[in-house]
Amino acid sequence: MIKKIFPVLLVSISILYSQEFEKKLNNNFINSPVFFEQNYINSAQSSILFLSYKIPYNLLNFIKEQNRYFADVSVNVELKDKDDFIYREAMIDNCFVEEYNLTQSRKNYLEGVIKFNLPIGQYKVFANLVLNNSKNLVIPQITDLQIEEDKFPFIRPIFAYRNNNKDSVDSFRMTNFGNNIPFIHQDLTLIIPIKDLLQDNISIEIIQNNEICFIKNITNPIPFKFNIEKMYDEIYLNNHNGEEIFLFFIDGFNKNLSEGDVQIKVICNSEEQIFNSKVIWFDKPRSLHFPEFAIEVLAAIESEEKISNLFKGGEEKYYSSLIDYWKEMKPNDGYAFNEIMKEYYLRVDYALDNFSSFKLRNGHETDRGIIYIKYGRPDEIERDYSKRNDINEIWTYTKLNKQFLFVDQTGTGDYKLTSQK
Repeated sequence: MIKKIFPVLLVSISILYSQEFEKKLNNNFINSPVFFEQNYINSAQSSILFLSYKIPYNLLNFIKEQNRYFADVSVNVELKDKDDFIYREAMIDNCFVEEYNLTQSRKNYLEGVIKFNLPIGQYKVFANLVLNNSKNLVIPQITDLQIEEDKFPFIRPIFAYRNNNKDSVDSFRMTNFGNNIPFIHQDLTLIIPIKDLLQDNISIEIIQNNEICFIKNITNPIPFKFNIEKMYDEIYLNNHNGEEIFLFFIDGFNKNLSEGDVQIKVICNSEEQIFNSKVIWFDKPRSLHFPEFAIEVLAAIESEEKISNLFKGGEEKYYSSLIDYWKEMKPNDGYAFNEIMKEYYLRVDYALDNFSSFKLRNGHETDRGIIYIKYGRPDEIERDYSKRNDINEIWTYTKLNKQFLFVDQTGTGDYKLTSQK
């Protein structure tokens, strides 16, 4: 009896696991984190803490108001010192969007900043977000804060988007990802604030995987009245109404950085200070969060032998094997970020979301899904009905000079590729 039941149990567990995996793939299951970034500067009497936040739209509760969608949130923050004295601030923030699909976005954010005046010391940080249209509560994780006396002249580096106007150094739009570096195909600016100007040049080394991947001497710091505030619905480091310091900055420091831990070493005279951070792919396609699955879906463009070879390294090496695979197709554009890899898995995500049928729950395995993954979005899609009430869908790729005919004979979304030219 036991011998008969055991295989049935294995099959049942396998089916349940498969269904749960499909559910994760076919839903926006990836948890969208709330980011809280800490930046502080010591003044003559106390320290000024700028606690900036970044909340993805898909965590908010939007309601429709006339022709647009509205969401608001209560942001509550408490800091508790070693004597259990509590510093508390709260604010209500809101945003509007014109299109419904933006209300589900993981790539658009509500941003804001809360300012504290604090004595030097150690603090435990607590925060919660009340989503006011539903009263749901979100409790983000925030790193405890330690404000130290100025033993070193340097303040924690700030990461900003490159200023399009190179002559303007009065305002920098901060990336605001919790003191982390976004992994993107775009030049970022590394800002090194310094409280006391000991000399007008410093050296920067950026270390990743025990290798120096960026090194540069910087000169000519600019005087700056340090202030962080919200402008145009984003967070900016601005040169007004703040404590006077100096800034060194470098453009394009992130080009060769990959995902993972990173150290930023600042050297001035014989002194050095190290700041730890991470490079994180915040808008990574969700199919890439499952390296095993990400290898399997290469079947649309690769041979079974190639896919089998990618699996040989073992589960812990699946993701690095994928990175190496896509490097072979990457143009030499000077960036570690691989745009071709991103595009492929964005297509996989789209196929999962749009081409599933009753027979094939994973849209990447359907005929339309495979063609979409291979060639991307068609230039033109035509749909009509035959005399037998079959649904015909014709995809045309003008630049590729290709055309595909898909037919759904059941009315269930089960489109089959019947011809191509």
